[in-house]
Amino acid sequence: MMNFVIICCNFSDLYFKSEKNGIYNVYTSGKNAIFVYMKRIFTLIIVILLVGIDSSASISLWKPIEPGFDRFTEEIETFRNENNADTAKLRKLVSKMYVYADSAGKREMKVRAIYWDADIYGKQDIEHSLVLVDKAIGMVDTVSYVYDYHRLLALKSNLLLNKGRYFKAYTLCCRLSEYFASVGDWDMKALCDGNTGLIYLFIDDYQEALKYIEKAQSWFAESGQTDMLLLTQQQVAYTYEQTGKKDKATELLKNVIDNFPADGRLDIKSYCMLSYSRLLENANDKKKWIDNAIEAATKSNDWQCRMSAVKNKAFWFFGNGMIDSARILAEELYVQSNTNLLKFGQKGDVCDLLSQIYGKEKRWKEAYEMKMRASEYRDSIHGSQVSSSILKGKVKLAIVSQEYQLRELEMEKSQLKIILWIGSVSLILLLIVSMIAINLLRKKVRSEKKLRELEKKELEMKIFDEITKVDTKNRELSSSQLLSMAKNEKISDIITYLETEQDEGNIDARTVSHIKNMMNDILSEENNWDKFKMHFEEVHPSFFTKLKEKHPNLTENELRLCAYCKMNISNKHIAQMLSVQPQTIIIARYRLRKKMGLSKEILLDDYIRQF
Repeated sequence: MMNFVIICCNFSDLYFKSEKNGIYNVYTSGKNAIFVYMKRIFTLIIVILLVGIDSSASISLWKPIEPGFDRFTEEIETFRNENNADTAKLRKLVSKMYVYADSAGKREMKVRAIYWDADIYGKQDIEHSLVLVDKAIGMVDTVSYVYDYHRLLALKSNLLLNKGRYFKAYTLCCRLSEYFASVGDWDMKALCDGNTGLIYLFIDDYQEALKYIEKAQSWFAESGQTDMLLLTQQQVAYTYEQTGKKDKATELLKNVIDNFPADGRLDIKSYCMLSYSRLLENANDKKKWIDNAIEAATKSNDWQCRMSAVKNKAFWFFGNGMIDSARILAEELYVQSNTNLLKFGQKGDVCDLLSQIYGKEKRWKEAYEMKMRASEYRDSIHGSQVSSSILKGKVKLAIVSQEYQLRELEMEKSQLKIILWIGSVSLILLLIVSMIAINLLRKKVRSEKKLRELEKKELEMKIFDEITKVDTKNRELSSSQLLSMAKNEKISDIITYLETEQDEGNIDARTVSHIKNMMNDILSEENNWDKFKMHFEEVHPSFFTKLKEKHPNLTENELRLCAYCKMNISNKHIAQMLSVQPQTIIIARYRLRKKMGLSKEILLDDYIRQF
């Protein structure tokens, strides 16, 4: 079964950052907005993995049609369980199914052939697979071939999930999980539970996500499905990381790697190694596991994973002063920027890295061109962040609404049972009393239902208004800061250019000093803290109050740094806004952590966001 693996691997590579001694250039986390660009854009361009499961139970649940035709289903299901299954061979089997179905003239054969065609084609073209699935759903006999119908729905839910249509996928997963449990197809139920967990991850509900992922993990462990078990363990590790349990995440991933089977899938192993390298503190250890990930990805022919690993290595070289090595890898990656092998968000990082490399090599023209290209990618990503933030809120609201309807239905069923019990007991002796009681109860039910519907509508409107209000203010504040940063970057570039011209003797030092003073005055105006603070308090009115109650000794500059951390602004951009070096911000963050008394296990940004 595909897509559960796809999305597990996607989640494992959510973020990446670059520091002096390692890789730490944050793309995303479950709590920040960049996660969302992955859902609409990143999933459309990712190379889809195909995985099989131990589906002996599933094979037996397919309703027999004809022995000659059923043999194809058994061959496909068995062959897809093998590591590195040949897609070409699978397509040949599907073609034979189509020929057999056309010659026999049986609709149920054609439906099953379309199912396998869509399943295999999903790794190349999700939209085409959705068209095929909808066609088969419209043809299937839902009475005589109930299992076929639900397998089609399961495939559709996977495709919808990979397209970022989370609520539709969620409703299907809930429905399908119950069905597959009722017929004893625990493999399919586990996949539905795993997908449900991934949906909860998207909306940052880590407790619910962990509950469903561990359900899937338990079954895969019991049934001996090693590849699927490893994937769920990787996903559990990611959930641990997002909830501040970095040590547990590191331990789990190390255990997965150490106990990885000799015949296991190397693409899965590569993703696990990349996730593990991100959690390590030692620079040499990071490089070791990045190299291991590259080797595994190369052997498995997973070129997308290899590109991600190569990017990590390029940043590692740069962070450790190996400029020539970093440039070679970065230029290799840039060549891939027009292919699907390099994810959209990573393209901006590569361009930014090349800009820094060319700057160190004094190749000013190339450095400027790459910086502009990086800005273009970042602007595109920012637009995706805003739209996906709204999407996340809508998915949360839709899931709450779905759960509310389910609880309401259960309540109505319970009330109906009470009514029937009263009627059966009182039918003969207390007919009149019973009828009065029933009528009164029905009125009460209708009244309570109307009240619940009213409360539900009020809740929906309140949530929607809050989402819209906060999102609008955050967009305005973020846009203001982005514009300010852009101006500051350009002014800084001018100052750098003037200093270069001064060094080369093209401009006298007095002129340069005069212009620099004027530029610094402009930067000071741009960095008007009082103006920013006023707008910030409109979006987050109680932030500074709560922060000062907890930490009354914080200075104004430290409060300012806390505000930028609340907005997820990077160290680089904070430095640009304050006209200081990035190292200054790193030191300031370290002193702030120490002043707040935070332990190593607590991330500064996560701590500040709670206020």
